[in-house]
Amino acid sequence: MGDSRFLVSLGSEISVKSKGTKRFFIEALWKHLGSRLGACGYTFRVFPFGGRFLVETSENALHILKSQFGLSKVLRFLLLRDTGDLSFVENLVPERPFTYVVYVDAVVPPWSKDEVMSFKKGILRRLKELSEMALERWDNYPCERLELRIEAVNYGILVIYEQLEAPSGYPVGVGGRVLHLFSGGPDSVLSAILVARRGQSVTLLFFDDGVEGRYQKVFSAAQRVAYFMPGMEVELLVVPYRDILNEIARKVPSRAMCLFCKSTMLFIASEIAEKLNAVAISTGDILGEQASQTVFSMDFISRFSNKLLLRPLSGMCKEEVFEHLRTLGVKETFSMPSCNWAPKRPFSKPEETLLSRFDVRNFVDRYTVDSVRVRALP
Repeated sequence: MGDSRFLVSLGSEISVKSKGTKRFFIEALWKHLGSRLGACGYTFRVFPFGGRFLVETSENALHILKSQFGLSKVLRFLLLRDTGDLSFVENLVPERPFTYVVYVDAVVPPWSKDEVMSFKKGILRRLKELSEMALERWDNYPCERLELRIEAVNYGILVIYEQLEAPSGYPVGVGGRVLHLFSGGPDSVLSAILVARRGQSVTLLFFDDGVEGRYQKVFSAAQRVAYFMPGMEVELLVVPYRDILNEIARKVPSRAMCLFCKSTMLFIASEIAEKLNAVAISTGDILGEQASQTVFSMDFISRFSNKLLLRPLSGMCKEEVFEHLRTLGVKETFSMPSCNWAPKRPFSKPEETLLSRFDVRNFVDRYTVDSVRVRALP
């Protein structure tokens, strides 16, 4: 399919930056976008266009534009020179019955307000005719909605006929490196994406307990995260964790198993982060969702990390997690096999004496780390 033209708007956070900082973010944005498009075999060209940017790329690349961090909107449009020709309207209406609305958002010379309003009235008359004809195909389902927005500017009449939301934020790479504790579940997937949307370069870290089928599901979940990353690729670090879990289970009270499991993960993650020059560690913790995610448990666990801890989902509820994933276009997430080491009644408010009785360093004689490059699904 040949190239199409899209108008894109920057996220508001980038737009308000000072001139030099804004230029830095925009350069990083096109680099990030270009690497994602290139990973799928697409090329693109970009030009400033009346306060927005005009992107020329394949029609099939629209899904990449809609998911690009740093962009807030992707617009389909027509650029007209003649207000007397309304033949374009028929090409914009849906095939099914539809409702419609037309707005005039801007009028600047050489156009006059009367001229543009006359143009709008002509469009409304034609839409009325076409919508009445479409009623003959009414199928008892809700009508589609057509919204046209008109901007009369010095280079022509801009008719925007579709506005698609993009995730905004910052392009990946403008911040530091973050090591993300990755379980492959929906919370873990979303939190990794949200950290990346704030401009951070993300490396995933998976502690593999050896339960059958878990690694395959984690790898598939990492492919969902990779879709948003430069080159549509992400590094997945894997620490074999089964022997360490068995060692923890032998030494700590059963009810404290989850606390020391996660504490040990953070201890190991801190050492790995140091080697990667990562400035922070992120997790998918949601406040109060599990016994190990109460404020008391998280305070206990956090003491075993010497790195800044980021918990981007801490204030969300589960419904919000799935809604955010749907908004980002992540349609499939995975339910993981149950943990064989989880106690029936875990501590939700750990005793301080546990800190003095057990040292996580006693559970980690040695560990290995494997690195896998994960590419997004085509």
